[in-house]
Amino acid sequence: MALAKLGINIAAAAGKVGGLVFQQTGGRTTMSTKSRRIVPRNKQTGSRMSFLREISSMWRTSILSRLADNIILNPSFEQIPFVWAAVRATFEYIAPNLFITGNGTGPNFYANQPFSNNPKLFYRLICSYKGSLSTGLSDAYVIIINAGTLSSIVSIKIPDPDSDYNFYFDYNTDVLNLRLLLFATPSTGISVWEFAYIYSLENSFQASWNAAAINFQKLNRFAESRKQSGYELFQSMNLNLKALGIDPIIAPPIPSDLPAILIQDATAELPDVVISYPFEILPANYAIMLSFSRCMPKSVAYCKKSWLKQYWGTVEIADNQFLATSAYSFLFGEGSLISGSHFFVQSQVFDTRSGERLISEVRPVNVV
Repeated sequence: MALAKLGINIAAAAGKVGGLVFQQTGGRTTMSTKSRRIVPRNKQTGSRMSFLREISSMWRTSILSRLADNIILNPSFEQIPFVWAAVRATFEYIAPNLFITGNGTGPNFYANQPFSNNPKLFYRLICSYKGSLSTGLSDAYVIIINAGTLSSIVSIKIPDPDSDYNFYFDYNTDVLNLRLLLFATPSTGISVWEFAYIYSLENSFQASWNAAAINFQKLNRFAESRKQSGYELFQSMNLNLKALGIDPIIAPPIPSDLPAILIQDATAELPDVVISYPFEILPANYAIMLSFSRCMPKSVAYCKKSWLKQYWGTVEIADNQFLATSAYSFLFGEGSLISGSHFFVQSQVFDTRSGERLISEVRPVNVV
């Protein structure tokens, strides 16, 4: 009889077992078969759905640029044939720089080279100007023009023509035929350049995540290891980081070098719940997420995933322990611990640098 009463009290704390609804008022427990209304989406699931949409958008729009092919001939000026053409100027190459000397017959002088453009690609202009060697200049520019209309597509002014200036600039244009100009004024001066490259850019973002996914296996519902896609890895890692309150990552991760950490002990001696770990404080780059079930009879030996309720607070370790009393009460209410029963605790340990889950364990905790 005492065991039956204990089972009913535990069921009342759980609220519902199977098709029966338990309700505890004072010291009295009532039971009914009326189903309570289930609201599947709460604040946390709503936030998760919103973040999933954000992750999907990040996956479609993120760019990790990688230099592909240089499309400028003789970009560092040391090759034969020289290719570059001079306008109101002459060339002299003194390694590793090109000296462009104006002939004084016009308002400006420049070196130029035509090249073809693919409108589907983005490009990066990389240039090195040597103002410390240049003389007699009021202005210097790097310009990309439409070879047909001579209108400017890109125009970058050197901030100080007497100082060295290295820079890059990314651009995209629909114009097919372009011309690169190393431009300076007045035409009585000398401009000096070390190199001028234009590289096509590749978006290596999705390819790099697909490659990284090979190193991260995923278990299916039969606990069998399977390969996952780059998007699955991107989604799972950033969902973990979101749950930990950490900003999402764009660069693909590498497998963690941190060892997994297991619970050392877990006790529930009324009114306290204590989770112990084998370290005095939480080491760097670790984070722990805890979930708990309601109290239930000890005859229940297996914990269903749906029974676990996640604690969203920070798990701080002091003297090897996390005092989880307030966390459990927050999730299930005051007085939800029932002596003689047990509950389940899930401990998930993460690498905060990548969001990789190092280990997940579930264990029962007896309430005494």
